[in-house]
Amino acid sequence: MPNQEKATGAVGAPTRRTDGREKVTGAARYAAEAPIPKAAFGYILPSTIAKGVIKSIDTSVAEKAIGVIAILTPLNMPKLHGGHSGDSRAPFSDMNILYAGQHVAVVVADTPERARHAASLIKVEYTEAKPIVDVHDSSAPLNETPTFFGSPLGFKEGDVASAVSAPGVTVVKQTYTTPIETHNPMEMSATVALWEGDDKLVVWDSTQGVSNTHGSLARAFGLKPENVRVYCPYTGGGFGCKGEEWPHKFLAVAAAKLAKRPVRLPLTRAQMFTNSGHRPFCEQVITVAAGTDGKLKGLRHFVLSQVSPSSTFIETCAAGTSRVLYDTASLEIVQHVKTMDLPPGTWMRAPGETPGMFALESALDELAHELKMDPIALRLANHADVSPESKKPWSSKHLKECYTKGAEKFGWSRRNPIPASTKTPDGKWIGYGMASATYPAMIFPGKARVRLYKEGNGVRAVSAAASQDLGTGTWTIGVQMTATLLDLPAGQVKFELGDSKLPVSGQSGGSATAGSLALALGDAAEALKAELLKHADGTPLAGIDIKDVQFKGGELASISKPTQKVKLRDLVQKAGSEYVEGVTSDRNKFQPTGEDYMANDAKYAFQSFGAHFVEVQIDDLLPLVKVTRVVSVMDIGRVLNPKTARSQVIGGVVMGLGQALTEDTHYDLRTGRPTNDNFADYRVPVNSDIHSLEVEFIDVPDLHFNPIGCRGVGEIGITGIAAAVANAVYNATGKRIRDLPITPDKLL
Repeated sequence: MPNQEKATGAVGAPTRRTDGREKVTGAARYAAEAPIPKAAFGYILPSTIAKGVIKSIDTSVAEKAIGVIAILTPLNMPKLHGGHSGDSRAPFSDMNILYAGQHVAVVVADTPERARHAASLIKVEYTEAKPIVDVHDSSAPLNETPTFFGSPLGFKEGDVASAVSAPGVTVVKQTYTTPIETHNPMEMSATVALWEGDDKLVVWDSTQGVSNTHGSLARAFGLKPENVRVYCPYTGGGFGCKGEEWPHKFLAVAAAKLAKRPVRLPLTRAQMFTNSGHRPFCEQVITVAAGTDGKLKGLRHFVLSQVSPSSTFIETCAAGTSRVLYDTASLEIVQHVKTMDLPPGTWMRAPGETPGMFALESALDELAHELKMDPIALRLANHADVSPESKKPWSSKHLKECYTKGAEKFGWSRRNPIPASTKTPDGKWIGYGMASATYPAMIFPGKARVRLYKEGNGVRAVSAAASQDLGTGTWTIGVQMTATLLDLPAGQVKFELGDSKLPVSGQSGGSATAGSLALALGDAAEALKAELLKHADGTPLAGIDIKDVQFKGGELASISKPTQKVKLRDLVQKAGSEYVEGVTSDRNKFQPTGEDYMANDAKYAFQSFGAHFVEVQIDDLLPLVKVTRVVSVMDIGRVLNPKTARSQVIGGVVMGLGQALTEDTHYDLRTGRPTNDNFADYRVPVNSDIHSLEVEFIDVPDLHFNPIGCRGVGEIGITGIAAAVANAVYNATGKRIRDLPITPDKLL
């Protein structure tokens, strides 16, 4: 576990990662490395067809192979009682094949090599049907009124048709497409399962939701929650692909039961392309109309996306972009969905917002060019002072400052608005582009606890939540937030996570971890204060109202009469127990608490904002886009840790550059199988692709959102980047690329 005792700094300090030493020295143990002796190894056999039915599975030869312990197939899979989510159909529940790469068998052997060899000996016969892989295939089932989480995706306010046809308006109508993208975290998904008797289960899993995985496995196998324990001390990246409960988790547990010994079941890199989700293909048509002053008269956002027959996930491109970002007189959103014989899609860093912002911010740049307006001036003309969706005031919004600060730092005033008019001294075209960034501020249900122990002449605090750290810095900010809430030096604080036995916590997704944890820890700190006051008899704080008490430098002190105070150590000692504890209350934690925001009765709208500025250079002969500079300015509320927050934005920007320039998962239209399911053929940005990246923050606390005033930062960094790159490419070359990625062939 991280050496957190050496951490320095509370909220706002650029504290180094408390888990950094463990990771760089190799001491950090990831899921597949769970310290379980005599664990067997599992290997998953994938289907070779994309659509059809399994006629027969012959495992007789494989069963006789050296080292084989057990083979799990649909023929001997135990019935599950729910709990599966990423692939909505229970694994091995029937013989139907819904996509290429679907799991059809798991071989358990004493070594990974023997398990893989034995899997190659299994004979599977199929009755094959022709898959639908092309989204423009007319035979693909079409849903023109899809819903997501029970809500319709269509929206209409005002009359866009009249706005577009009104005299004196400038209209831009264009189609933008984004391809299927695949998450590629450094650590592949893996599950290690150990049965302790018939009804107790211990699992190590690479997950974005320790508590979610715990609940899913308990339900699926009909176990009492207290008899299931899930560990995830470290996660080597996720980006959304580890946010769902994928089939391999349930198969690992079932295989361990069948084999009567612990089983390690990791996915291969190729299986990450078919069995842990992807960002679906999206085709978007943006129609936008504005007057000569740039004020939007109408905006229509049409989306065509795809869904798998075994998943309900939809990439909702317009709901989080066109519906929330700009003030427009009329707005219409239409989304259609086609069912394709492809693996299930899922959340991928800023799902919906990432492709949606590419289309919207590209269209705004095109409109600015037609109006001969500066792109920033156009956005300022349509700045939404209140939420366009709910009409409620923002809890905090500093987007204008993002534009101003970013433009100054980037040198936007030097931009030549005439495309293909500026070259570097060595003859390369140079272009400037910008785009807005946005992502909602969310809270997930969750609890935390805070304990105070006597230590020397003072106290030691240990806070905990069954959360997880994807590399985002949760280990570190947990210490910092606790130190701030208790007003203690961070060196006296320890934070625990990654264990389902700790207070239940929400998923690391939706950029909700920081805000959710701040809310839970803040509530736990208040509960701790109440517990301490129970032992204040005979002290200067006897009978004091809890509202007049604060943590202050190792003491509990009156706010109105600061001389009335008691050392925390003395109160713990008076309690007569090892520690005094505060735990988050049971009230609803799905949304920010208090009068500011209670479910649908919220007083405010919560959103984060930002702005990206991009410089590109492009050679005439080899038009490979080189992004030479990026300046990003973010408004995410209070910045918990400038070092880790900056790292998150940089990560989002780099991922956005991949979306803009390189990433595209290709499928064989005949077989439905991905053809570039490896790092040699699926290009992600590498060091040589990345140049100057600068990140700044507005850093104004949003105290309507939680007691610390922080909002999430993990996802906003990717939103808008692809559009900023495409807009810079247009400024450099005069060629508008509306189909990602922007590869050299599209600029020839």
